[in-house]
Amino acid sequence: MTAQVPDGFVLDGEELSLVGVNGSPLFHPFDHGMLPTAVHTACWRGFIATYGVRDGRLVVTKVVTRLMDGVNGEHTVESAPALFGVRPVVDEKLAALRYDDLDGPVPFTGGLLLGAGFIGGLYVHMGFHPAWKYERVLEVLAESGNVTAVHDRSDAMAVVRDEILAGKRPEPDGRAEASARLERMFSLDYDRSGA
Repeated sequence: MTAQVPDGFVLDGEELSLVGVNGSPLFHPFDHGMLPTAVHTACWRGFIATYGVRDGRLVVTKVVTRLMDGVNGEHTVESAPALFGVRPVVDEKLAALRYDDLDGPVPFTGGLLLGAGFIGGLYVHMGFHPAWKYERVLEVLAESGNVTAVHDRSDAMAVVRDEILAGKRPEPDGRAEASARLERMFSLDYDRSGA
């Protein structure tokens, strides 16, 4: 298995990684009639989205994906559907389709954890990395896609990280079975009570 590429988030011009989700779903190609397939081993779910905040609302601004048409194999740039009125271009580096300059509304309700400064010594070659593995962590709260608050959770995550590394606390999911651990590593869900 390979560590998965997180979605991105641009907040006030800063590029961050989306490292936790607590709430209603974010963007997914299925919701737009698209059938994603693995882009590479670090993107098994088949797409990478970048989000942002415009005029106080959550939007998806970019999507990189490989799409299957269900009959003839992979979509080409010519046969791929438009997304929020935008046609894709070919991302040569990833051999995938890329939708740039999107302004797609995301009616998300809940909290998002955004991380910057991944701590390389905590790298695990599997799944998504949780918020406590980042030096800086912000929490964005939204209601029906409207951003209601942004909180700096870096200090709280530093306490969690120190306790986990000292063996004083299990990883936040607390599950011991291998299958549950694998499920957790490929999920971005988080528990707001600990944030």
